[in-house]
Amino acid sequence: MAKEEILSFDEFVEHGKKEVGEAKLVNGMPWSFWYKGRPVTHENDNTYLISQDNTTLFFRRGDALVYTAEGNLEVRRPVEEVYPEGFDASCGFPARLMQEANRTAASLTGDRQWDVKCIAAAIAAASVTTV
Repeated sequence: MAKEEILSFDEFVEHGKKEVGEAKLVNGMPWSFWYKGRPVTHENDNTYLISQDNTTLFFRRGDALVYTAEGNLEVRRPVEEVYPEGFDASCGFPARLMQEANRTAASLTGDRQWDVKCIAAAIAAASVTTV
């Protein structure tokens, strides 16, 4: 099974520079090139447009470009941007969902001090029926 390949914006720019060569750079940036069989165009020095199927991916500085095991490209935003309220990587859920799950569990159990660290545990605990 193929593995995902992940590139930062700067690594992507370096790939483009190698593909087009020094003579075809504009202000030190590759203007248009191909990546994994897809055409890429320079939008500005912080954004590249990548055509894939019938869509356009906007790959911005700070993002990660992922070539999936299935052969597709995905742009992944930094977790801090997607979940500005925080993200619990150990559990895999945004902090906001954890807060809501804990409030719901506290309400269902009557325990106002309810606080679990993982939403899966909160859901499991809240779904237990008490007699």
